[in-house]
Amino acid sequence: MPSDAPPPKPRITQDQLVLKRLVFEDVYIAANGQVEFVSYNGQTTPAPTTINGERLDPAPEIAFLLPFLHAQAKSRDEFALLHDGVRYRVSVIRAQSQPWFVMRRAIRDVPALSTFEGVQILEAPLLDAATRPGLIIATGQTGSGK
Repeated sequence: MPSDAPPPKPRITQDQLVLKRLVFEDVYIAANGQVEFVSYNGQTTPAPTTINGERLDPAPEIAFLLPFLHAQAKSRDEFALLHDGVRYRVSVIRAQSQPWFVMRRAIRDVPALSTFEGVQILEAPLLDAATRPGLIIATGQTGSGK
């Protein structure tokens, strides 16, 4: 006789929490939870990966997060995720009726404008512009620190 009970939620152990330890820009996740690749400073590396001789497999942790990712993807194409003390920005890419998820680690501390070298000339006009309605557009190459 089939059960109407929902499937059990995935469980994860502390030693399976590896995303926090991985150094990456983006992690790409297929709809089924398969981690297709992780981008390290512009270089693509298949997952699982090895860092300092230790094999780190993000698959169990991704399987744990997958129900949340799918639930959020029903109503949004971008959302924030706070997991294991780390904030991620998640983008949903809809391809062939199955979503892909791209997770990017968010910056922890936003530096003060005055700490950027050479920006002192622009600091007063930028702060003034921020108090008025309008749009400020920053352009530059990918990874240039916009």
